[in-house]
Amino acid sequence: MNGDGVLDVLVACELDHLTYFQNPGRDVREGRWPRLIPSVTAGRGSWIRVYLADLDQDGRLEAIAPNKGAQQPEGEPVPDTFPLEEISLFEIEGDPLVDSSWTETVLATVTVPMNSRPRDRDGEDKTAASIAGRLGWFENLGDPAAEWTRHDVSRRVRGMFDEFVVFDMDRDGDDDLVATRGNSGHYDGVFWLEQVRTAEPQRAFFPARGSESRHLPLPPGD
Repeated sequence: MNGDGVLDVLVACELDHLTYFQNPGRDVREGRWPRLIPSVTAGRGSWIRVYLADLDQDGRLEAIAPNKGAQQPEGEPVPDTFPLEEISLFEIEGDPLVDSSWTETVLATVTVPMNSRPRDRDGEDKTAASIAGRLGWFENLGDPAAEWTRHDVSRRVRGMFDEFVVFDMDRDGDDDLVATRGNSGHYDGVFWLEQVRTAEPQRAFFPARGSESRHLPLPPGD
């Protein structure tokens, strides 16, 4: 991340902040790794994951991280609605150990974002995202600090899409989604969403099983 040719580490510390660890270059097992908690990330709900990618092709890595918000207190009833939380992009201009080097751009505000994995497809950077009960992707239009275009894939009753990979499963030249689903009873498991391109409009999804949780429209104003 600091351009010295050795790998550094960026950690999403759930319930608090991101932490950057700089590789000392030598004695990596026993030596001290200089570290920084960027103040722009501190004390802000729950950073659940973080990824690194060069989104603007300038040779420097940016960080992309979803923040799912405050932890639900144990024993309290689950609320009917959840506040909108951020999927954020962090640009690092200069030394990553200097706090002022970190600048945040909010890519989107959504309910309970869980994942935001970057994917480079033919030189066009995109970020796929999983949200409570929803999958979608955000398109980088050239400037990662500007507005990204959101494309929704699926929203269903029940379930958390905690992890996924973007991969051309059937080698037909377009990206598919392979994801896990939890908190949905007997719907839990691993599934594959195949991207299908047609000349004419058609149904977005053909379920792989006879019984599936109900599909939902997007929330009002979302």
